[in-house]
Amino acid sequence: MVRKIKFDGKHWVGKKYYNDPMILRDYETVFQQARYNLGTGGMIAIPNARPDDMRYEEFFDRVKEKTILAKGSAFHYEPLDIYVLKAQEITLQDFWRQSLTYLFYNLPPHVNISGNSNSELLETAQGLNAISGLVGPSCINGILEEIINESSEKKVYFLNNIISQLDFFIGYSGSAALKLTNRKSISFYRDLIGERGFTYFKNDEDIHTIGITAVSGGHRTPHKARYLGFKPTIGTSNITIPEPRTDYFMDDLRRSLRNAREEDCILRPIIGETLWHIASMGVADKVRKILNN
Repeated sequence: MVRKIKFDGKHWVGKKYYNDPMILRDYETVFQQARYNLGTGGMIAIPNARPDDMRYEEFFDRVKEKTILAKGSAFHYEPLDIYVLKAQEITLQDFWRQSLTYLFYNLPPHVNISGNSNSELLETAQGLNAISGLVGPSCINGILEEIINESSEKKVYFLNNIISQLDFFIGYSGSAALKLTNRKSISFYRDLIGERGFTYFKNDEDIHTIGITAVSGGHRTPHKARYLGFKPTIGTSNITIPEPRTDYFMDDLRRSLRNAREEDCILRPIIGETLWHIASMGVADKVRKILNN
């Protein structure tokens, strides 16, 4: 019988400012907190923030006891039975002068993607066999909200050229709770995606659904989180999926994300840590400006 596991598809794990090393007390704390919220077999995805960012690779190199999966695009930390995936988040601002934020899985280590347009980015992702998603809460106050109210012609173009190329849609992010965008993001999914069938540019025979997922979107894994009044955020929002098979890890993950439904999701807001992160990054920016002058 296939084991069911919980997957948090986006957590930044530690503070990182551009090309500086990631601020992380120790990797064991990350796995302990993931195990606390996700249980045995839990899975997290650590995103690289830019084409030149190697956050996942830095974490990968720190972990000594691991079983490498999918040629290094994921690994299993056996002492606590936790999976870690590489992800990449990227935002483009060329679609009708609005921005779209994507999240990709199944990218090789030390390989990040970029593109000057949405079509170029998505074609590059398909060329790498990436698992492609859209971060709904990050886009809903822009182009996605406009699409809901647009003419049918513009809406069809967006569905056929952007949405159809995806495997999953992030409907909920715990760290977006303060922005009040999660409810609108989920409504967008229900109204325009749901259980409809879509096809890729280069393979019109591959009719697939696009699943809805939930992520924590958290930023930190502080060693003394409970003593500071914060609960560990990693894994607080997640989705339940069948455990991927070792030899077909990314194929199984893609299939599970395409088939994911709202009832598979756990939704929990992150308030305290989000405020803490915003404040600390603001202070860091000011300090850097002073030091660079």
